[in-house]
Amino acid sequence: MDDATPEEIAKYFNQVCLLQGLPGQSKEGMLRDIELGLKYFDRVCVNIMVENTKPIKPDYGVIEIFKREVYPLYKDNEQVDILLNNTDFGVGV
Repeated sequence: MDDATPEEIAKYFNQVCLLQGLPGQSKEGMLRDIELGLKYFDRVCVNIMVENTKPIKPDYGVIEIFKREVYPLYKDNEQVDILLNNTDFGVGV
């Protein structure tokens, strides 16, 4: 995500939803995306990729990096909602 995109989207929405745990993501990229979200939106929702019927599969190494190095930085931030499991908010239970 570059700086121009969130600025345009923020004109119409007050929150952004990010999908993390995808192949090719890095700690630095995940942190940058969350920080950009916090810069432009009132709320940031982070969803961790779960396996589904689509061809793109979660990268469990990236998910472990998120849990170990990114999650602790934002878990208590009231502007950030983190769904480590797609049922964390009671959806799909």
